Parts: sequence; C-alpha cells; structure tokens
Amino acid sequence: VIDVSRSMQARDVKPNRIGAAQAAVRTFLDRVPKRLRIGLIAFAGEPAVATPPTTDHRLVREALATIQWFPSFGGTAIGDALAEAVRVGQQAVLGDDGNLASVTAAAPTTSARGLVSILFLSDGAQTRGVLEPLQGAERARAAGIPVYTVALGTARGTLRFGFGGGTQQRDPFGGYRRRVPVPPDPATLRAIADRTGGEFFAARSAEAVESAYAKLGSKLGRKRGRTEITYGFLAGAAGLLLAAGLLSARWAPRLP
Repeated sequence: VIDVSRSMQARDVKPNRIGAAQAAVRTFLDRVPKRLRIGLIAFAGEPAVATPPTTDHRLVREALATIQWFPSFGGTAIGDALAEAVRVGQQAVLGDDGNLASVTAAAPTTSARGLVSILFLSDGAQTRGVLEPLQGAERARAAGIPVYTVALGTARGTLRFGFGGGTQQRDPFGGYRRRVPVPPDPATLRAIADRTGGEFFAARSAEAVESAYAKLGSKLGRKRGRTEITYGFLAGAAGLLLAAGLLSARWAPRLP
C-alpha cells in the first residue's frame, strides 16, 4: 500500500519520497518468491486498486512505473487504505465477501492468518477518510493480517506552494510562494504495526527504504512441513502496495 498524496513529492529523500518508494518496491519484488501473489494499491484521499493480487510481477512493475500525485486525490486516508488492503487480501485467498464491499462495512471476522500480509508505505498524518488509522489497523488485526509499515521522510521535509523563488515571495497572481513542513508520522505507523503484529521501519533515506523492503522481501521464503509451501509473511499475497499507478491513464487527460 503506497501513499501518493502530495507530500510524497518532498525531496528530503532522493530523488523524492515517491521515487524512493518506487525503487524500494522494485527491490522488494526482486526478493520475493515468484509464486507469491502481490497486489498494488495506491491511496491519497481515498484508496484505489492498481493491480489485483497476481503472480505476474511484471504487471506490478508496470503499474508501479506510472505512480504519480493527482490533485483530485488530495489528502491522506490511512484508515480507509488499510481497510481496502484487508478487503483485497481476504478476497484473494478466501473468495468474495459481500460484507467487505466498502470501508464502512462491519469489521471482517474471517481469518486470513498466515495467508496475507500488508506492506504499508506512507509519510504523513491522516487528513481525510472514513476510518481512523487504528480503526483500519483493527480491521487487519481481526482478519489475522500483519501490517508492516514504513515511515518515509525526515522531520525537515518541506513542500513548496505557489510560484517564484525564495521561501516567501509574491507570485504573478497576487499570492505567495511558501514552504510547508511535511514531516512523517512515525508514531501512527508504529502503532499500526504493533496493533497488527507487524513491524515498523523508519526510513529517512532512499537507502533505508530499500533496506527495509529488502528485509521484508527476504522473509518471504519457504518453510518445510508435510509439504513445501510459501507462507508466513506469505501474505505478501497482499503485499498490497497501493499505487495510484494505473490511474494515470484515466486522469492524466484531465490535468492541465
């Protein structure tokens, strides 16, 4: 699940936060078993499924390459994104469940424990959405799905708004260009991981992001039992990396 809100354009992580996220997910894809089903989800003001869970990792890479920020997708809806990831993951391994048609439905009770995991990469605090972050986390906990969170960015991260140079100069339209702080929200992301039995990573550089994803990807191995199966963090069947990806083709024509 990948945050594609505007704050992901901050350049405190090179080349910017969303670029570092893309590189990290490619590293993750390099490390996971080919038989693992991976889905890709993107969220800002609301979540959208870019790639349903599939063993064709090429499709995930193609969707990942199209990720970008869309003004129409303003805001950060962490709780809703988690709920959508849970729905997609459960649907992939347990079949359709009419009770999970929307984030406003009752929390799931059918367990997907050991079959699905969620990788959640974000940089900001929640600003929109129906569910609060920990309400979304509770959906995952109830379904037995661990959430592995990555807090991307530094406390010094900023975004520029308006036009012109300097930290605050008058633009041609009578407004001002200004820098707005966009620090990550590690406390919330850590709480989500703790609530669901996942793991939290603070990634303050592109290298740290890739390292976190490489570590997660290397966990997706095989364990011997009566038969050899890929499971455990197998949930990467959910590795629901939410990307606004495929939405670009739909909305790009609307942008100026």
